[in-house]
Amino acid sequence: MSYDPTERASQPPDQQPPYGQPPQQPPQQPPYGQPPYGQSNPSWPPAPQTPIAPTVYGQPPQQPPYNQPPTQQASPTPPPYGQSSPSWQSAPQTPPAPPPPYGQSSPSLPSYGQPPQAPAYGQSSSFPYDQPAGGVSYDPYAPTPAPGQPYQADQPWGAGVPPAFQPAAPPKKSNLKTILIVLIVILVLAAGGGGTALYFATRPQPVINVTSQYSVGSTPAGATSTTFTVTGHDFSGNSTITFLLDNAPIPGGQTAQSDSNGNVSTTFTVTDAWAVGPHTITAKDASGYTTKVGKAITIVKPGQANTPGPHGAPTDSATMTIQGTVNAGSSSGTLTLTVNGGKVCRDIDDGQSHDHTGTSNGVGYTETTVHTCSGSYQGGHLSYTETATTDKIVFDNGLTCTAHVPYVSAHLEGDFSSPTSISGNYTEDSIVVDCNMGVGSQTFAANTGTWSGVASVQ
Repeated sequence: MSYDPTERASQPPDQQPPYGQPPQQPPQQPPYGQPPYGQSNPSWPPAPQTPIAPTVYGQPPQQPPYNQPPTQQASPTPPPYGQSSPSWQSAPQTPPAPPPPYGQSSPSLPSYGQPPQAPAYGQSSSFPYDQPAGGVSYDPYAPTPAPGQPYQADQPWGAGVPPAFQPAAPPKKSNLKTILIVLIVILVLAAGGGGTALYFATRPQPVINVTSQYSVGSTPAGATSTTFTVTGHDFSGNSTITFLLDNAPIPGGQTAQSDSNGNVSTTFTVTDAWAVGPHTITAKDASGYTTKVGKAITIVKPGQANTPGPHGAPTDSATMTIQGTVNAGSSSGTLTLTVNGGKVCRDIDDGQSHDHTGTSNGVGYTETTVHTCSGSYQGGHLSYTETATTDKIVFDNGLTCTAHVPYVSAHLEGDFSSPTSISGNYTEDSIVVDCNMGVGSQTFAANTGTWSGVASVQ
């Protein structure tokens, strides 16, 4: 090669060859797979290349940091020109590919479901490329091969995500914090509930009891002018106690006063304002503490349920005898009434024949009668009716008179004005009799009057 000394140097002076000598040219590398120029290669064809260890599927290859150039591996120093190198038998190594642009996948790892790129000439690949076009088939759940062993891809790409791509399960959070919170809440609620229970347990919880000398079954009963006795405890101390009848103040506004211990005892009287029927009695103190459970009572008409009638008259079921006096003209006289089980009669009102003897204008007679009775006693009021069903008089001189029957021989109405005294009105029907011996029919006028009596309760 000729050299023009006048040509301007293209290299710095310290790198120029000596004057008059041509520049040294780097030895030319023989083509890939050929021995150096002028030398034979007894090992041709070249020795098999060591396969590159496969990348574990699912793990990215080791790449240098982003935007950093990859580490260049030093190439073996070529031998001097014209000399053979026994070690110059390996194929040139392909430097690692630069990292892919940010956000793109690595060309060395095929995208999921996409066919991988073919390896560089002379290098082996761990992925077989004898599969149909469109992608490498493999078993996504096959075990990962050991380093240095190729994948045995014999299954098509599956629709499921390979286990290596499944997201890692988040670490379990400790339940200690939750348990502590729950325990604290339970303790707070327990403390609050206990405090509330203690508070209410110390509050007045009044209780009453109601008694009466009368009853309907097991229920205390009362009537006008009768009384109920109420006792109670656990009221506020020294407080006014108001009694309630069906949640309303008792008629008459009767109240009582508790002692320092919250106890109370009182008696209140039933008035006409108390409606007949069942009721419930409760009580409350001035602080508003009310009995939680009321007491049932029954109000009855006077005389019922063994209660006394008006003015203290004997009860409806009383058994008594009344000695009465009638003031009714010719019918004035005395009578004895028997009251039993609400019925009122005289002894002769039994439906049997009874004879009575007497004298009329100096002539003796015998009267034969049959009587029945009806009557009642209730609520201190008495009603009595006596009816003659047979009445015949036979005089000693042969005169016989027979009355038209039936007729009311006596009727009394009366009321008690005290537990023993009774009085009222008396009446009787007129009597028509038919007599023989040419006397014919005779009429006896009706009588009216009064009566009174004294009761003796048995």
